[in-house]
Amino acid sequence: MGQDPTPNLFAIQDLQSRQAHKVTWDALNALRTEKRLLAESVTALQDDVTKLRASTASQAGLPAVLSALNVQASIAQDHPFLSMTLSADVSIPDSVPTQLAWDVERFPLAGIHSPIVNNTKVFVGNKPGIWLSVLSIWWATNAVGVRLSDTRGVGSFIMNSYRAPGFVGAANTQPSTTLIVATGTGDIRGGNYTTATVFQNSGGPLSVFGGTDTSTWNLYYLGPLGLAVTPRP
Repeated sequence: MGQDPTPNLFAIQDLQSRQAHKVTWDALNALRTEKRLLAESVTALQDDVTKLRASTASQAGLPAVLSALNVQASIAQDHPFLSMTLSADVSIPDSVPTQLAWDVERFPLAGIHSPIVNNTKVFVGNKPGIWLSVLSIWWATNAVGVRLSDTRGVGSFIMNSYRAPGFVGAANTQPSTTLIVATGTGDIRGGNYTTATVFQNSGGPLSVFGGTDTSTWNLYYLGPLGLAVTPRP
């Protein structure tokens, strides 16, 4: 909106009248400028509202998509969990590394472990990725010698080991937490399967507790290994 032609104020001979007309004219021009700026602001605001409505309409189906994804997600499948115990006390011979046979599954996981067949092994290689192993071994009291509990892979590859002296007065508990990287069933570094191996040298057989007050082994699948990285030349 443009301004009206500037009046010929010099045609007004009276100085006071001329000044009054100039003030009035300047005020009118300022008002017209404010009106123009306000109109431009309203137009810009209307454009923003139109864009926002279009964006909202395009995302109208997003909640339904997210809901469908949540329905399809399964903690049991995407992050499986295996919990095992011993049905009874296990007598561990003196100075002989012994794999524990986990014959009770509190939370079973098909294809990874069987409580009957090959029950000393957990076949983490059947689901490649990163596993968290939490092993807790309860020894009978005896102050002589040392107690070892290992998390091992193929070929007795030691992934983690816990060593403690014998103890008298209460059961000797050995907790051990291990991250296991399993790349598949052909992983020669130990990722095909894992075992819990114990050792003691008290001078005679010594029990690892099972039954009610039992040793436990829990394994959690944290997730896949991720994208492969191509080395730089």
